[in-house]
Amino acid sequence: MEVINTYDSLQSWIKTATPGERVIYYKGYLARDLQSNNNNIKQRARAIQELTYHNNKKRNITLVQKKHDDFNYQYIAVKT
Repeated sequence: MEVINTYDSLQSWIKTATPGERVIYYKGYLARDLQSNNNNIKQRARAIQELTYHNNKKRNITLVQKKHDDFNYQYIAVKT
């Protein structure tokens, strides 16, 4: 499964992916990163969260998670 590390790459993937395609769009613990004291981490997490939430609501993607350990997840987008 492809890993996408940037907002722009994820946005492009959402526009061009075919139904059923999957990507990992975030690794770690998104809820914690949204509260981070590091502004770079917080801004990236918030941008990714807003993009995926908006596109999930529009039914462009479905969001799933895979837990590897406590506070260690893969966040996966599935094109619908």
